[in-house]
Amino acid sequence: MLKGIKLLIFIQFLAIYGQKILAQNQIGKYLVKFKDKAGNTFSIDKPQDFLSKRAIDRRANQGIKITNHDLPPTKSYIDELKKAGATVWYQSRWYNGALILADSATALKIKSLSFVMGFENNLPLNLDGAGNLRKQSKFDIKLDTVNYGSGSVQARMMGTHNLHNAGFKGKGMLIAVLDDGFNRIDKNSYLKHLFEENKVLGTYDFVRNTKNVYDIGGHGNLVLSTIASNTEGKFVGTAPEASFVLLRTEDAPTEKLIEEANYLFAAEYADSSGVDVINTSLGYVDFDYAGYTHSRQDLDGDKTLVTKAADWAAAAGILVCVSAGNSGENGIGAPSDGDSVLAIGSVDKNEIKSGFSSVGPSGDGRIKPDLSAMGSSTFINSVNASTGETQLFTGSGTSFASPIFAGFATCFWQANPSLKVMEVHQALKNLGSQATKPDNRIGYGIPKYNVLVILAEEKNADLGLKIFPNPSTNLLKIDLPQNWKNKKYSLQIFNQSGLTVFSKNLLVNNYEIDITIYPTGTYFGKISHEAENLNFKFLKY
Repeated sequence: MLKGIKLLIFIQFLAIYGQKILAQNQIGKYLVKFKDKAGNTFSIDKPQDFLSKRAIDRRANQGIKITNHDLPPTKSYIDELKKAGATVWYQSRWYNGALILADSATALKIKSLSFVMGFENNLPLNLDGAGNLRKQSKFDIKLDTVNYGSGSVQARMMGTHNLHNAGFKGKGMLIAVLDDGFNRIDKNSYLKHLFEENKVLGTYDFVRNTKNVYDIGGHGNLVLSTIASNTEGKFVGTAPEASFVLLRTEDAPTEKLIEEANYLFAAEYADSSGVDVINTSLGYVDFDYAGYTHSRQDLDGDKTLVTKAADWAAAAGILVCVSAGNSGENGIGAPSDGDSVLAIGSVDKNEIKSGFSSVGPSGDGRIKPDLSAMGSSTFINSVNASTGETQLFTGSGTSFASPIFAGFATCFWQANPSLKVMEVHQALKNLGSQATKPDNRIGYGIPKYNVLVILAEEKNADLGLKIFPNPSTNLLKIDLPQNWKNKKYSLQIFNQSGLTVFSKNLLVNNYEIDITIYPTGTYFGKISHEAENLNFKFLKY
């Protein structure tokens, strides 16, 4: 009954507030949705007209077709919005619409146009009103100043150093960071290589509609520092040689639905730029005006605008990493509920779940978070506004767990370039410390990249090496490639910590290992003959 009363009050609020808007002819930002893309002057046969070569190549490499969903909105529709008196801020390919600035009278006129389906949420997305009382600050970050430190623990926890030692530091990969701005990062001594080596390939502030992102926002600085810092011996991030697109979607002092629309436009910008990975250390549940809250039921992967945008980005072949949130037992936010995103929870240096880290499941019962990384007392850095010097801090929040993981995942994908985005999802989950027993606290666990990890699996398959069944519960069978048969070789099995659990010299063409007594988890194997090695991985249930 209480829920019904709340709903009635909300409807009455909308009616009264809507009348107030009409009476005052208030100006607001509306996200207009079109009915179709009829008469479109763009063609999927000429994607270069609306996508970069890198974006086209990313789709081609993953076998993703370019469809009408990727086409920009019909130009004549945009022209009609302008003729009606609206200012068009952004256009959306995936949503098939546009963000407009208009007074309420113009908005009503636009809503009646034959090609317009309606407005997102049926009201301005930047609506002001009586706010919900926040239980915590927007980002909920605890900063503890330290004299010195490095990103060693947070990187080594996942085996990032193994990837780096193997030469995979993110070079050639493009990461988009969507946040609240990147104030003075061009003055950050740990990030100077980004500008000396032209590693920032694009910037845009979708809050203010400008390219400059370097004069506002502090949260984005801290997030970026965990990935991109590259001062050896002092601070090295998890993908120090990657390139970046820096996008501001978040207006830190407020929490309005317009920020979810900003995310949509930024995700499309990232897509058209050809990014490989998106990190989003943002989440949405409560907003600054009454009646707007995403309930747990809303967080089912399909309802919220920001979650749809994140899933659309994943469908275009982008690995989307999202902080699970800092609400603890109160649950995750959007877009971490997306079924095609990786929601990242937080653990401390002892690999124990952080108390603040949001727990799942999603609204439709799926495991969330998906994976976890270090988010308690993580090392971060930023430029001091008073002195201009770069300072090192420790801070806590899933805001940092997500980018630390995103950098690791970027290097992993660089090492496995043939994988499609959802194959990367599964591979990272398979590397999880609790891959066989995921839960709604740290998901599939902390990914553990052993130096022998399955980089060579595809090559091994081409050679004829077969490891089956995989996963297995009791018996693992190994069938050697033809050119390895009748040779002496050594077989070793390692656990996730790198400890040898099996070692034997053999002269057989096929071999079976009883793994019944092995604890559940991920294992790595190496078959060696003289100077040749074959590496493989298997999962024990």
